Amino acid sequence: MKASATKSELSNCIKAVLESITGLPIASVRVDKVSNKYFVVAIVNASTSIVLVKWLEIADMLRGTGILFEWAGETDVSPIELDMLLGKIFAEQGVFLISEESFSAVKLLEE
Repeated sequence: MKASATKSELSNCIKAVLESITGLPIASVRVDKVSNKYFVVAIVNASTSIVLVKWLEIADMLRGTGILFEWAGETDVSPIELDMLLGKIFAEQGVFLISEESFSAVKLLEE
């Protein structure tokens, strides 16, 4: 019996589980590291709207897992719809966007 899985075996396992949960065609899975935290990014062969609707349906189940989705299909939502859906998804999933440095939103808008 093997003591540990290879990176490829682990990626394939995560891919299979996510395909089972979402019913979406997962093209690949990668691990990203941001500020000493690891995230699993599943790349899905589907349009933005399909991926975001499914992600929102399962976001609560993914809370605390660090699993995110990226779409490889057509971007078929407006920037405002994209922002609204991602905000809902991240809130449900417990992912909160923070900045390491303070900034003024008013100044950014004025520039």
